[in-house]
Amino acid sequence: MSTAFGCYQLSVGTTVDALVAIDLVPAAEAALHARNPGEASRLAAAAARVLDQPFLPAEDGVWFEDRRRELAVAAVRARLVESAAATATGEHQRAIEAAEAALRHDRYQEDTYRRLMAAHAAAGNRAEADRCTPSSTPNAADTAASWALRTSLEVSGSPARTAATPIYVSWARFERAS
Repeated sequence: MSTAFGCYQLSVGTTVDALVAIDLVPAAEAALHARNPGEASRLAAAAARVLDQPFLPAEDGVWFEDRRRELAVAAVRARLVESAAATATGEHQRAIEAAEAALRHDRYQEDTYRRLMAAHAAAGNRAEADRCTPSSTPNAADTAASWALRTSLEVSGSPARTAATPIYVSWARFERAS
């Protein structure tokens, strides 16, 4: 990669690790849906290692911010798959850590809270699972209000969803449909 006149120039045939990582996420999701948690975990962890890194942090501008948002969305998806796969293989601490990493990327996404709750519950810690709500995070009032708004506006499901039954969201707690 070279720079000139404030621009980056890639040589022909250059592999961009962030693009490879983004491509690994749907493959990890497919492996998880195919009930292959080992492969899903491997692919998701490989993607997350790259996607968790800051993207050109010294650069500013609309294009860079758009790429950072795109990478953050992919990172959340990768971490959700990694957490679900780790839960399926009994690696409960790893599942919790991956869900917490997803939460660091996007603290307003419902799936991150559900995945963290599921990871804690699978580890046998129901009390901690009950505390995994937007109201238990820093800036709780702001988080809960924004999260509730985003949740109420959500139209379709994410391909990374892992819940088997519908979950209805209230301000500070989750209620599983019966």
